Amino acid sequence: YNVSVVRTIEKRFSLTSTQTGMTWSMNDITHICLVTFVAYFAQKSHIPRVLSVTMSFSAVAATLMVLPFFLYPVPKEIIPVLSNNQSSEADICVREFPGYSHDDTQCTASQTDQSRSSRGAWFIFLFAQLLNGVGGTGLQTLGLAYIDENVSKSKSSLYVGIVTSMYAFGPIIGLLLSAVALQFPESPWEGNYADGTPKDPMWIGCWWSGFAACAVLIIIAVIPMWFFPRSMSSSPSQPIGKTNRMEAKEKIGSALGQFKAFPKSLMSLLSNKAYMTLLIMVVCMAYIIQGVFSQLVRYIEIHFMVPAFTASIVAAVVSAGAGALGGFTGGVLMTWWKLTPRGAAWMLTVSMGATAAGIAAAMLMGSCININRLHVGSPCSESCACEEGKPYNPVCGSDGLTYFSPCHAGCTSLVNETYRGCSCLNATGAAQTAISGHCHVECNLLVPYAIVMFLMCFLGSVARVPGTILQFRMVKPEEKSFALGLISFAMNLLALIPGPVLFGSLVDKSCILWQKTCSGGSGVCLLFDTANFR
Repeated sequence: YNVSVVRTIEKRFSLTSTQTGMTWSMNDITHICLVTFVAYFAQKSHIPRVLSVTMSFSAVAATLMVLPFFLYPVPKEIIPVLSNNQSSEADICVREFPGYSHDDTQCTASQTDQSRSSRGAWFIFLFAQLLNGVGGTGLQTLGLAYIDENVSKSKSSLYVGIVTSMYAFGPIIGLLLSAVALQFPESPWEGNYADGTPKDPMWIGCWWSGFAACAVLIIIAVIPMWFFPRSMSSSPSQPIGKTNRMEAKEKIGSALGQFKAFPKSLMSLLSNKAYMTLLIMVVCMAYIIQGVFSQLVRYIEIHFMVPAFTASIVAAVVSAGAGALGGFTGGVLMTWWKLTPRGAAWMLTVSMGATAAGIAAAMLMGSCININRLHVGSPCSESCACEEGKPYNPVCGSDGLTYFSPCHAGCTSLVNETYRGCSCLNATGAAQTAISGHCHVECNLLVPYAIVMFLMCFLGSVARVPGTILQFRMVKPEEKSFALGLISFAMNLLALIPGPVLFGSLVDKSCILWQKTCSGGSGVCLLFDTANFR
């Protein structure tokens, strides 16, 4: 859900891609600070209750993500002011519009304070994601180890595959939820304040509603989790792990003893060559995949000229949908073929190679728009007093070109939602008209791109179960949770934290048109150089 609404949040609070990348990285910062210790010490505790407590932090985080909507009003950074109050024509060429006040942009005190409001909202998002990081410390470590210890080895791959597919199924729900939420205005009970549609480039959808729904769903899951037993006595569980757990409790007997045993367990994993090779491979692939998918919805929206909700649906199918199918398929294949650790390693290697090739192939595919189609200024519009601070209000001229605003197109009137007298168009007479929005571009590349990404995500997700089972078989039974925790720590520290930030910074460098705020700074990127973005 986060990656689906990130573009909307950027527009709503005038944030850059770097800032939102840092926001999502806060989740991983908390994760790396806690996951190793939680995985090591909590494995000797009541795992379901530990999971219940940690997941509660995610519910609080989702609630905090909603707060900025209620705390900060809808920003109107630059409000055109007309002496005759004809605000609907604020962006037209002033040279032939009598009664237009030349002082057509002014920032009120409340609008100037918007920059401080944006910073306040950003800080809330940062803190919320810090808390959210606590919620994920146990799920992929203690949760998988709990399953592996409470089912037979012959069925372990299948159950881990089901759980792994659920990790991908969750993003499907999030992406589809965002697709629905973003079709409604930010304040549904107040109507559409922008008088626009979800297809408008500056549309602000109901981004906060999904976070509210997530908070409720997490609370519903937390309550029954608390009542699960410490172990499934009726299942054909593996006695070795349980025996070692009891022996460890009797041998250590105190928190001090556990701390003393921690360095020994850590060195045992660090000296395991097979395990460290797997760790390095996972980190490298996670860096690439996280960086790409943190920008996937934005990439689809910008390159293929589709609304945010459409981009969310496509992303849900090609990434999360393929991930869920691939994770389940990996578990079934492991069980069906009865793969040995060596066979699982080969399966993992082939899958990762196919993933890397798929990403490269997808990035070689072009986009459906040409940035040169946006006309920001020309000698024709210089006499129209098109202020630099005017809002981004793109219009499609009858010449097939997209202009920054009606003013830049030289339009002098607005009649029945059609701008007329657009003298800067490459047309003459009655044909000098324009309508709001980007010019429609016939695009046949979205479907091929989606197919390539789907296959890439599917093949990459097939490796999840072999990779997890391989970790279990590479280490001692009592080190399962710790081994998962150490890989999670390294993956977050070296891949998931720097990935979104660095990729977000690169995306910002491809921006060719920034929003101008009342405080004089830059807000959200309004237009990207698609070639550099790709």
